[in-house]
Amino acid sequence: MKQFSHQFMDCYYTNDRVLEGLGLEVKPPYPDGNIVESGDFRLLEPVVQRGKFMR
Repeated sequence: MKQFSHQFMDCYYTNDRVLEGLGLEVKPPYPDGNIVESGDFRLLEPVVQRGKFMR
């Protein structure tokens, strides 16, 4: 059920009519939409060191 609710919310909150109803601007997130703050890529080092693996 948790996976379904996450999928539902992803679809619901990307619907143009829903965004307009919430008073939000309907626009793509990138490149001219939201500002992306730069981060510290060193935080990903443990993931890179882990290497590739299959799920």
